[in-house]
Amino acid sequence: MKKIIIIMVLLIPAVALGQESGFGAFFTGANKFFDDMALFFLEDTPSMIQRFFAYIIEWAVYLKFYLQLEAVQFAWGVAKLILEDLAFGTQLQSMLAPLPQDVKATMASLRIMDALEILITAHVTRYVMELI
Repeated sequence: MKKIIIIMVLLIPAVALGQESGFGAFFTGANKFFDDMALFFLEDTPSMIQRFFAYIIEWAVYLKFYLQLEAVQFAWGVAKLILEDLAFGTQLQSMLAPLPQDVKATMASLRIMDALEILITAHVTRYVMELI
């Protein structure tokens, strides 16, 4: 009984798939094998290499952007400390003290001083970035 089951398990796939026997089956199998090998070497391998290098370049670009972001954050912190050490905000307020009250009120409502501080901080940050 065991032998019949083993023979059926071995022969059913060949019958179900309609496999030929003899030289025709050999040459069909050999042809399929060489077609698969050609497909592997001529299409799959170059595609794999291309995907590998695309992954490496994508990772390098991501790393570059991440390092640039960290450098900008570092330079911004340094620029902020430089402006605090120079007491830039205090000097700016003292320069604007002699202005008439209506001009100061207009500048305060338009937030011109905040914009000026942001611009100067950006320029100092750019200067620090050039030094790095």
